[in-house]
Amino acid sequence: MSFILLLSGLFLGWSLGANDAGNVFGAAVETRMIKFKTAALIASIFVILGAVLQGGGTSLTLSRLGSVNALPGSFTVALSAALSLIVMVRFKIPVSSSQAVVGAILGWNIFSGAFTDSTVLAQIVSAWIITPILSAILTILMFYLFNYIINHFSIHLLKLDYFTRAGLLLVGAFGSFSLGANNIANVMGMFVDSSPFKDVFITNHIFFSSTHQLFLIGALSIAFGIFTYSHKNMKTIGHDLFKLSPITGFIVVLSSSIVLFLFASKSLQELLHSLHLPTLPLVPVSSSQAVIGSIIGLSIAKKTGNIQYKILGKIASGWVINPIFSGLICFVLLFFVQNVFDQKVYIPSVHTFNRDVMVKLNIEDVLINKLSFLNGRTYQSSSELKNQLVKYQIEKNNQKKIAEYSLLFPLFIDENKIKTLDHKFFTSEQLHALRLIKNQPFDHKWQLIDTLSVISNSWSFRDEVWQNEYYNREIQKKYEIIFKLFSTPINYDKLSL
Repeated sequence: MSFILLLSGLFLGWSLGANDAGNVFGAAVETRMIKFKTAALIASIFVILGAVLQGGGTSLTLSRLGSVNALPGSFTVALSAALSLIVMVRFKIPVSSSQAVVGAILGWNIFSGAFTDSTVLAQIVSAWIITPILSAILTILMFYLFNYIINHFSIHLLKLDYFTRAGLLLVGAFGSFSLGANNIANVMGMFVDSSPFKDVFITNHIFFSSTHQLFLIGALSIAFGIFTYSHKNMKTIGHDLFKLSPITGFIVVLSSSIVLFLFASKSLQELLHSLHLPTLPLVPVSSSQAVIGSIIGLSIAKKTGNIQYKILGKIASGWVINPIFSGLICFVLLFFVQNVFDQKVYIPSVHTFNRDVMVKLNIEDVLINKLSFLNGRTYQSSSELKNQLVKYQIEKNNQKKIAEYSLLFPLFIDENKIKTLDHKFFTSEQLHALRLIKNQPFDHKWQLIDTLSVISNSWSFRDEVWQNEYYNREIQKKYEIIFKLFSTPINYDKLSL
């Protein structure tokens, strides 16, 4: 049953491949510089490489937006996003899989009563706004650069044709790698928290995680979509929206691929961090938006009105409609899956307010004098807690914090499980700190975080400034691994309802 429920993710991957391959190779195929089969083969290989090697960064962001904690729920989220994409592709609108997935996750959050992290949502939406603007700027700069090179060096037409063809192949490969790295989270990110796979340890230091396994099969489904159904959208990008020549097509793909890579590459982020330079957040962005931004930048650089604004308006409307449409589909499908097919689409979150939680809220500057109605209470779902907080007019910026610290998440630090942790990913100091609390139970995630932070600075988060963004993300990733490893079932008999 678990593997059947993954089929919607594979369907979404197929839809993404059908929709987004045109953004990478549309210009090359429509100008007949590269055959479709060649483009599809190169795109498929590099999408898989990008997904497996660099796909982890953006998936963590989606998980923070909405942690879909039941496999039938993950199935429904992916199916909803895929259906919205297929409808848009049917009408030749190259929309964003990122927007479809985010819309579906928000639909799940509303249905399950889960709290939506407004900070993460704002980060994602701002990245959507920045993407076409950044692509347009890069395209304008590259247009003038390549125009100067071609005119200054008087390259022969045959050589120029050869270089352009080779360039289209290279930037297509790079664009496909960036597409896989950035967008695999859209395909399989909602399955990470409910993955049916187990980590496979090849040696003590080499293992194939459940997440990498998800990314691999998701990337294969994207490749299948590229081969079977991407030719139609290649025509929209490469011909219908703007008349692209081979050289301008090269510029458009290169600039849009760079933007995708900036929002996806953990390695680039590490490099920028080591040079004390600001970094962009690792969030799934739209390859369609990047390409459209590049085409607009090209139109500005060439000072031409050749762009088809009617088609552009149709595409822009799809960007607005798509997440709303996807969210509505998800909400309706969740109702049917839960009530008609009797599947658990979410695991209710239990929130307890004992003395430890109230003290923690006080430390975190939440006004507990207004929260006396919570003391000693237990809520069986996030929606139940949310209704109470709204009833007592608790500020929205405190609601998320209250839900986070009261969430019941039993943990037991099993000594034998500590031995399975990757000794290269976790430092010796971090592993030693875990051994010092072996066989200890915790009721909440924050209790374990606070305990480890006191024992060792290697487990502490740093101040939220851009210099420490990468460091804090790595620490958070390590905590997510040990939360999953040491989690235990909730004992409902011991709860005071």
